[in-house]
Amino acid sequence: MEWRVVENYPAYLVSNQGKILCSKTGNYVFPTRNMAGFLTVQLCRYGKPTTMFLHRVVANAFVDNPTGHPFVRHMDGDKLNNKAANLIWSNFESFYHDEEDDDEADRFADNLEDLLTS
Repeated sequence: MEWRVVENYPAYLVSNQGKILCSKTGNYVFPTRNMAGFLTVQLCRYGKPTTMFLHRVVANAFVDNPTGHPFVRHMDGDKLNNKAANLIWSNFESFYHDEEDDDEADRFADNLEDLLTS
């Protein structure tokens, strides 16, 4: 297992296996599942907690993003599998193309487009 410092949160380490460790206490940070099914972790900086998606923390540390794509996709579709080898940076179209419910993805894309153009 490889560990790296979490970007902008030097008190935390992230592993390529999807684990977060507080370097000050030596304790693991345990994720919680949000309503969409993604794992989130709460990290503190300057005494202020911030909730972050675990897959994004892992991808930022271990997955190359040479084209600057904004989304992180789970290649096997399992939102609980946050290992670096299972994550890939993605653009909007391919991210939502993989969604199981294409109608829901289309509605979300339309709503997002309306928000961005208004």
